[in-house]
Amino acid sequence: MKKKCAGFLFCIFLLSCLVGCQVKEQNVSNKMATAKKADNNEKLEVKKDKNSNDSIEEPKEEMVIDLSEMTEQLAYAKVIMILSDPYKYENQTVKMKGKLTIIEAEDGNVYYSCSVTDNPECTCCPSGFEFVSKDGTYPKEGTEITLMGTFCSYKDPSGETYFHVDDSVYVG
Repeated sequence: MKKKCAGFLFCIFLLSCLVGCQVKEQNVSNKMATAKKADNNEKLEVKKDKNSNDSIEEPKEEMVIDLSEMTEQLAYAKVIMILSDPYKYENQTVKMKGKLTIIEAEDGNVYYSCSVTDNPECTCCPSGFEFVSKDGTYPKEGTEITLMGTFCSYKDPSGETYFHVDDSVYVG
């Protein structure tokens, strides 16, 4: 019981550290974006409207959630954070590294998951994402993989909503 409590408290600690790091990361990202705009004015589009002054429109950058470069503990905390508000991350690109896990459901369906941690103290919570290979091929269970795909939702026949990394390709 003490090990489970310690593991849970450790997970909470990691989540709080991750949130604190994100705020600092966002501040640095905002400062870098401002500097980049000043240096790269040619990449900005100017739209002219008959009824208003010139306005500057920023190009959209696709956000990639890169779990592959994080430590095991930090990747685990980020997975928990994503799953706590999955709609916020929907349709974003996810890159992750972990072990392939095969899950055979009672109804006979087979699901593939990329587990970002082997930590036995974190078995109470999800430690990765289900994924669907773009080409339909999957390595053997337990194989170390790095994959990239789109985080999105799907509904099963009963109408239950689930999230997975779709159209995944193996990288690196």
